Amino acid sequence: MSDLLIPLHLRQAQTSIRYIDSVGISRGMYTGVVKTAVRGGDRLGASLRFTSHGGSTSEERSNRAVLRSWLASLRGRQNRAYLVDTSYQRRGSMPAVELMANNIFANGTSGWTAFSPTTAITAADRRLRATRILSNGINGCAVSNSGATVLVTQNAPHVARAFVYPGRNSAAMTPSVSVVGGVTEASLSSSAYGMLSVVCVPQGTSGYVVSVSDNVTTGVSAGDYYEVAYISLARCALVDNFPNLLLRSDEIDNAAWTKGGSSISPGGTDPTGLTGADAIIENSSTSQHYVTQSVSRASQAEDLCAFGYFKRASGTRNIRIYVGSSGTDYSACTFNLGSGTAGAITNSGSAINGRAFIVDKGNGYYYCAVVTRAAASVTFFTQFGLENGTSDNYAGNGTSSVYSWRLGAARSSVPTMGGQTTSAVTTGTAQTGSALYTKGWPSSTNGLLLVDDQVEIVTSLGSELKILTAPVNSDSAGLAYMQFEPPLRGTPADNAAIIVHQPMGRFIYTGESTGWDNDPGYFTSASCDFEEACGL
Repeated sequence: MSDLLIPLHLRQAQTSIRYIDSVGISRGMYTGVVKTAVRGGDRLGASLRFTSHGGSTSEERSNRAVLRSWLASLRGRQNRAYLVDTSYQRRGSMPAVELMANNIFANGTSGWTAFSPTTAITAADRRLRATRILSNGINGCAVSNSGATVLVTQNAPHVARAFVYPGRNSAAMTPSVSVVGGVTEASLSSSAYGMLSVVCVPQGTSGYVVSVSDNVTTGVSAGDYYEVAYISLARCALVDNFPNLLLRSDEIDNAAWTKGGSSISPGGTDPTGLTGADAIIENSSTSQHYVTQSVSRASQAEDLCAFGYFKRASGTRNIRIYVGSSGTDYSACTFNLGSGTAGAITNSGSAINGRAFIVDKGNGYYYCAVVTRAAASVTFFTQFGLENGTSDNYAGNGTSSVYSWRLGAARSSVPTMGGQTTSAVTTGTAQTGSALYTKGWPSSTNGLLLVDDQVEIVTSLGSELKILTAPVNSDSAGLAYMQFEPPLRGTPADNAAIIVHQPMGRFIYTGESTGWDNDPGYFTSASCDFEEACGL
């Protein structure tokens, strides 16, 4: 079984979408009352009708050949196809556009560069072929956008995708897609061929290179190749599974937390209306008044986020959040819990690119978060301290306090809601059903997506195509709740891409056999039916 990509340049006369359920229905013999049993597995179906392709020009003849070759490559129901609804137009304002020029190779190899001295590139029928010109001992048969001039949105999630077909000696080659230029939150697809993807959060706005490379040095020889049918880079959103590396997030009086110049009084009303908040009470010393916790992490440069929910309990104190590798290498910000505003960010030591976020949660509570770019270290440092105005070292009065709830930290480039913990929740909690908590959207924007807009969600079963049933509105931290149909069949990981630009689904052909109609004058047309087939 192999994956195929529908040739994106082929014209379709009609695209029909249908909803397929697995509901069992029974009717009462005497009353006629209908009962339904929901078995799950709901999915979308698609019927495609291609216009006639062919004619006298070389391009028209190429399109006809591509259509027939693609239909034959389906092998009936043996292979799978990534399909896009060509009739779809996004209504929402999410600024997700294609950033790669010539990304389906309509202009041959224009804008694309082979890695020297290992690779030569050619293009035919809108596929780019990367051919190895040196054999073993040289790392990589690769292609990238030349000039590194891609302009991205700083600190916003992007998804790079490439659809790669196997060629000669494909078993020895393991292509992957990557983005180079100071990105974070990157994870390569584990699949060697088909749709490859990587999520990245750029630190800058330009100078980024998207490439596909085989990354092997042995078992290959000159003349081996793979082909690329599609390379894309566009802004996206991310799944938020509430990761939280801190211990006892809702129990600040626990010994997991180190207290400095303060004591803890539990039992305060939290944002949900329950008594889960703890008050951090300053003592009367002239010092900092805080709680702190450090946890272990892999030693690598990465973005770190610390967050929590805060409300003035007694007095007029504010809250200051520190996050970084240590008490000297951190980014910090003071949040005014009266006005609901974030102060200026402070970058100390090796920490860079600090960013602060605050969201009004009602009833005096604010969600506050700080994100930093931390240098490689095995330590993840967080501190939450009271502020007298903007001073964090002052003579306390012994009574002023701030309610704190769900304090947390995550290896994330964007704010996350975070979950309740007793022990660390490294990857968060899997979400299911017809809605997702999400992150990484443009902040404070209503109508980023609207009813009937489509998204592609990468789950444990592959790409799933969804239709929105409610608008996506973000808060000032870029967090949003997204509702859609059909329900999820797989479970998306934390930081999984929510693809807004050119969303696709993975489908299987459902007819008895694939075929096409040839008309006089060398024209070909075809119709075919599919339904989603994630994980098959």
